[in-house]
Amino acid sequence: MTEEEREEVLEEAREEVLEEAHEEISEEASEEASEEASEEVSEAMREAVLEEVLEAVLNYTQDETRNHRKTRQGVVVSATADKTCVVEIKARKAHPVYGKMVTRTKKFHVHDEENHAGVGDVVEIMETRPISKLKRWRLVDIIEKAK
Repeated sequence: MTEEEREEVLEEAREEVLEEAHEEISEEASEEASEEASEEVSEAMREAVLEEVLEAVLNYTQDETRNHRKTRQGVVVSATADKTCVVEIKARKAHPVYGKMVTRTKKFHVHDEENHAGVGDVVEIMETRPISKLKRWRLVDIIEKAK
């Protein structure tokens, strides 16, 4: 959700809330003859409703704006660099013509902030924003430590 769309949704929600509040206030004002009481009630109602709407909109945008990210499992083959390790992922696929199972390997440079991963560890990695020239993945979890 872009910033403009978020502002639109927020503005629409504000308008709806204000309309509902005005309707409720006018009903209460007709029941109560006092103008001071209706003004106090309207102000308190507006503030409470606006807080609820803002909280709902913020929660919605935080949950809905984050994209789905790819995750992979692989084995650490190098952990010599600082805050970086190389993870090898193996995928077995059938050859399109001959049908023989072929093992494809791909190496990913992974961001490991605390240098926890060691060579031989089975790890889970997740796609992320570019961190350096080669690093586009980050370490999520160490599934199994090397023996």
